[in-house]
Amino acid sequence: MGQEFENAFEIRGITVAAYYRLLIPEIIPEYDKIIYSDVDVIFRKDLTQIYESTDMTDYYMAGVVDPSPDVFEYHNYIKKLNLLPENYIYSGNLIINSKQLREDGIVQKFIDEARHSHYKYQDMDIINIVCKGKIKKIAPEFCLSLAVRNCAIYQTEPLFYTKQELEESLKDGIIHYSGPKPWEKYCPDFDIWWEYYRKSIFFDRTYYFEFFNRKMNEYDWLPLWKRIKILARWFVFRNRGSK
Repeated sequence: MGQEFENAFEIRGITVAAYYRLLIPEIIPEYDKIIYSDVDVIFRKDLTQIYESTDMTDYYMAGVVDPSPDVFEYHNYIKKLNLLPENYIYSGNLIINSKQLREDGIVQKFIDEARHSHYKYQDMDIINIVCKGKIKKIAPEFCLSLAVRNCAIYQTEPLFYTKQELEESLKDGIIHYSGPKPWEKYCPDFDIWWEYYRKSIFFDRTYYFEFFNRKMNEYDWLPLWKRIKILARWFVFRNRGSK
């Protein structure tokens, strides 16, 4: 990848490697349109239809917008970047118009922003800032994040997607484990990840057994103060639910 992002800003434990997706149009020049995905995902259906049906004419990037209506701090941050929350897409799953990005010299703009800026969401901010006005919002099934799942499960009135679109994402959308990782701890859809892992050529019975065996006894190994904290939290939420 060279030294293009050697001194790029890092935050929240996310390394310089997160910026590498910005170079895709130039390091894979033989393709004009590319699907990019982070590694912490599960694909549950063929991507051919969404790839072929997404017209990228006049757009640099296509992605999924966070549909949550109650993330005010997140939305306020986006507005401070002079962007609109309804147009701000995730960077974990993208459809990239590589041809147009190359022709318009956008990759160099990505690099310049990464070198001289300190954005909270790093590559994601840079994509949305540089590609402003050239971003296409696509169905949430392309990136079933925890926020998308929350809106669909709790029937929260979505700001940017219909309830039908959210329901379809639950059925067979690309699951993106952008928060807790299922190979480290329990999280929503962790069972789906383990199901696919068991079917994969990388399946290791020892690793599988040790993970779940450790989880069965996890609370027994916690220090006393952590156990008390868990009990206190349980009582708080229990009382809230009974009101």
